[in-house]
Amino acid sequence: MAKDAYHSTNKKDEYPQMTKWLERKEKIAKHESYLSWIHSGEHPPLRIHWIPPGLNTIRTLKLTRHPSVHAVKIPEVIHRYGATFFRAALCRFLVQLKNPHLSGRRLEDAVDSLFLGISHVSTYHRVKFLQYDNLTDVFSTADSIHVQPSRKDKHGKDINGRFDTALVRINDSEGPMQVTRDTRVAQVRLVFTVPEKSADYLFEGIPVKDRPCHLAYVEWFSPFSTQPDENCGLYKVSRCNVEGGRLASVVDVRRLVCSIHLFPRFGRIADRDWTSSTVLDQCPSFFTNLYSDR
Repeated sequence: MAKDAYHSTNKKDEYPQMTKWLERKEKIAKHESYLSWIHSGEHPPLRIHWIPPGLNTIRTLKLTRHPSVHAVKIPEVIHRYGATFFRAALCRFLVQLKNPHLSGRRLEDAVDSLFLGISHVSTYHRVKFLQYDNLTDVFSTADSIHVQPSRKDKHGKDINGRFDTALVRINDSEGPMQVTRDTRVAQVRLVFTVPEKSADYLFEGIPVKDRPCHLAYVEWFSPFSTQPDENCGLYKVSRCNVEGGRLASVVDVRRLVCSIHLFPRFGRIADRDWTSSTVLDQCPSFFTNLYSDR
């Protein structure tokens, strides 16, 4: 085939000519195949609905059957995982779960008066999102969120902690989800379950089928800017800070939509002190990469 293509050229600048000759041959072959099918009188093949794997956004959230660490003490949750306002955030979540219509002063009073009565939680260090392939009938990991504090490897070398950022659903509006309206960026600091013996007390009044099984402690970034940046077309977000730390909440882990990639806003000069493990804490603002679908 290559020799036939070469012989069809004038031996000068032959590659474009060979390419054009091959394209012509392919078109002729396809046309001949079409004419042959027309003359045969056969029915057209049935169309099969297929979604390219990269565009299949239907994903299933998956956690391991057993926690990564059992019985992590609350002080350790605060210091190792960085869940600074863990107690207050969990109290607020429980109060709002039982009394969704409370607000203002009544909500704050209910949060302040709630007694948690737990000394530890079980933690999970990875949240997976599985994707089903219709062609191979196989589930594979399409995305994951890592939530693991610093540790030492088997050689005693320090390994930095990793707390990924994620899109968290904040609105349950009807119709297709709109990222900039229905979700918000947050850094996931902790994925956990409360002790089973404390569940009846903590979720008192809530039917067992409606009780959340796994929870996540997240630190919020600002809502998406109203318009994307005119230069790069990406939306800007920044940390939400409050007195004494960062704005944080406890949410049902099923609110996690996917991981989200953030670009630091470097400005005119990039800070050389930033590393992959410190940039989320040191950079004041970021651009969200909504084009990455891992």
